[in-house]
Amino acid sequence: MAHLDATGITRLVIDLKGKFATLTSGAVPIAQGGTGATTAAGAATNVVDGQALAPASVTATGEVSATSGTTTHNLTDKQDQHATATCSLTVAGWSGNAQTASATGVTATNSVIVAPAPASAAAWAAAGVVCTAQAAGSLTFTCTTAPTEALTANVLILD
Repeated sequence: MAHLDATGITRLVIDLKGKFATLTSGAVPIAQGGTGATTAAGAATNVVDGQALAPASVTATGEVSATSGTTTHNLTDKQDQHATATCSLTVAGWSGNAQTASATGVTATNSVIVAPAPASAAAWAAAGVVCTAQAAGSLTFTCTTAPTEALTANVLILD
């Protein structure tokens, strides 16, 4: 039985890449279950609610729509379906490594994305701060160690 040396393995890998490149390069058409895109950003643009979209169309009035399956999605108003808020976390507000802060626009059921404001990022990470609960008008944060400085959280509220 013969074994491949380093040169043989390199040659095999190059040959395999060449064979598979034709199978994996380019966009998989939407009609064949793909997203119709060649990049992750393009795929994200072409997918709504987990389904690939047919190419978008723009009407004379500027409305943008795309179709997935048998459903037409109006994309014009998607950009307005979010709000932002900030939460101030004070040094004195931590009790039992938890703090509840006011967050205008947050409900118990909407989706929120929470991140530290850039000026708070280092202290946030050092204290192990995470957002662990939400209610109408508030977010609850927990930490592994109480921060020694006030923190600001940026909140993206998705409707």
